[in-house]
Order: sequence, then C-alpha cells, then structure tokens
Amino acid sequence: MQAINHQMKKSIKAIYFATTREELERVKAEIGARLKLLEEQLVAQKSVNRKRINQRGAI
Repeated sequence: MQAINHQMKKSIKAIYFATTREELERVKAEIGARLKLLEEQLVAQKSVNRKRINQRGAI
C-alpha cells in the first residue's frame, strides 16, 4: 500500500505542478503507451499459461 500511495503522490505532484497542457498531454500519452504495453504483455502471458496447461493435459 505504501508503494501505491507513494506512486499516487508522485503522480498527483507531477500533474499539479505541470507547467503546460502540452506536458499533461505528453504524460497522458506516456501512461497510455505503458498501459497498452502492459495489456499486451498480459495477453501474451495468458497465452503462454494456456499452452502450458494444454501441454500438461496432453501428457
């Protein structure tokens, strides 16, 4: 929880002290790109897990 609270405080400070709308848009784009990457990694990991489960069932 402390790590989450620290990250939230850091994000809030970054947004609060942002100097321009452009900077906020840049941060939003970075967060969106990271979210997309994490979602792709999650899908890939689920696929790997399914293959492993199927292989175990075939043995």
